[in-house]
Amino acid sequence: QYKLMQYDDTSELPNEPDDPESPETPEEEPSFPSKEYAGNDIPLNKKLPSDVDFPQLHVSTKDGNDVVEVTGVIVDLTDDTTGKKSFTFTITKTESNATEFDLLVNDNILYIDERRFKQQKYYITDVDLKQAKNVLTKKITANHIFTVLLAENRVDDTLTKKLTVKEAFDIALKGTDFSYVLEEPESKFATAEEENFGDKNSTELIDQLINDYELELDVDNYKIHVYKKMGKEIPFTFDSRYNMPGISIKTNSQNCSTRAWGYGAMSKDSKSTDKKPRYVFEPILYIHPEEKKFLREGKPKWADPIRDETIKKSGSMVSALKKHVNPYPETVVSVDYQYVYEPKLLKIEKPFWKGDTVHILADTADGTTYEDDVRLLTIQYNPLNPYSSPKLTFANFRKDIQDIAVNQAKKLREQKRYIDQILTAL
Repeated sequence: QYKLMQYDDTSELPNEPDDPESPETPEEEPSFPSKEYAGNDIPLNKKLPSDVDFPQLHVSTKDGNDVVEVTGVIVDLTDDTTGKKSFTFTITKTESNATEFDLLVNDNILYIDERRFKQQKYYITDVDLKQAKNVLTKKITANHIFTVLLAENRVDDTLTKKLTVKEAFDIALKGTDFSYVLEEPESKFATAEEENFGDKNSTELIDQLINDYELELDVDNYKIHVYKKMGKEIPFTFDSRYNMPGISIKTNSQNCSTRAWGYGAMSKDSKSTDKKPRYVFEPILYIHPEEKKFLREGKPKWADPIRDETIKKSGSMVSALKKHVNPYPETVVSVDYQYVYEPKLLKIEKPFWKGDTVHILADTADGTTYEDDVRLLTIQYNPLNPYSSPKLTFANFRKDIQDIAVNQAKKLREQKRYIDQILTAL
């Protein structure tokens, strides 16, 4: 009926199938050797002193031939749970410090004893030289090798698959001398669906890992300690009545949002002339489950859409939108801490460090300004002076609107109680 008999002649077909000279083979995945810490530390400059009880700062040339101690400076070091560390100090040239002053130039190395890790290696990245009459001063900025060396290393290979945290770190650290230590069993860390993971410098990839796997890092030179959540609850109280002379509480709701669109990779057959772009999956509208609580004049709060060509699966886009849309006001608490030596407190209070949860109590004559348990994320301190007073920044945590209402009601009750006490006294 359809004249298909004409195709039954096979006389012109070869007896054997063609054997191409270069047959197509599936593309192999790139190889990423393990960067897990194997117990071998990278040696530092052998001219650095050892077995020193007090913290020190040294400057070294890039080749390590000259190592000189830097004294008489006040260091301002910032350390947070992303692993990034940097510090600054100002030095005035004198007859006694001319050697180290002249060594403080870009790309030379500084070694400093931090509060937790000793002889940490930093590169001088900024030098601000000033002369006032015959007086020379330098303001030095140094960044930890974790920041400097990873930013200079590029990973060209990419991988698209569900990656364990080990696989992801092996990719991010490829070509570097850094290794990592998982401070919890690998099973405690989630896997993540990564698309085209790579094709960036190592710093960008580590930042992506921190976000995708919700990690926290503490870095000891070339060794990266990886945590799901650093620190623990510490019996320590910051109290405005004796050890906390100042507190700053910033609440911001301007960046709050309740919904957003997500657009992934374009379809291969999509053309620029198409009136409507075609995607590998339909654009996704994500609406926060508690949007009704945060409507303004009955309308939602829109966030900017996510447009990401690397996202090719709807599940990955939903995960990205959940992190992108945030209806909760952000609160940042910063305090000034004044070290107070009190033998009685030493028996009940333990030293705190980043990641730890501590208690804050700020009181005034009008009542309690702020009281809560919060996590310390950033510590800014002078590592050369163990008795210095650091500046502390606590978690950028998000309060539910009901919690905020409860706290406001609590403050109103405290104010009413205070007024009643005054009236009773009169």
